Amino acid sequence: MKKWLWVFGVIAIAAFDLWSADLAAETLPFATPVPVWGHVLRWELIHNRGAMLGLGGNHPALITILGILGVALLTVAAWRWPRYGAPLAMMTGGAVGNVMSRLIYGHVTDFIRVFGYPGIFNLADVFLRVGVIWLVIQFFLVGRQVAPKATRETS
Repeated sequence: MKKWLWVFGVIAIAAFDLWSADLAAETLPFATPVPVWGHVLRWELIHNRGAMLGLGGNHPALITILGILGVALLTVAAWRWPRYGAPLAMMTGGAVGNVMSRLIYGHVTDFIRVFGYPGIFNLADVFLRVGVIWLVIQFFLVGRQVAPKATRETS
């Protein structure tokens, strides 16, 4: 993947996450479930100072620093292994969106609740998880396939 395309993808994903969180904050009532698809999918606006499921909520500065380190590591990985650029861009874009929210607001805005999932999340979290799943599939399934060796005819 070209580096400029990777950077564009990261920026687009982070911007989409920040926009969706702002839209949720402007239009949804706080901590009040709004059914979207029965009890399966609901919007429920909360502010999360911690990581996933609010873990580390008493240490928001540490969570922010860890997020920045995560963005740096993902960026190095994308530059070092461009073959995994697309899933790493999804993961980095999600991480950048969450870090930007923490730096701007002091929290992330979570608003998506899915039946059976323990917690409320945002689009950055979706991009992070989809990127991880894609990376694992690409690494273990696609990455393990050996390309046939080119044969040379000699005369």
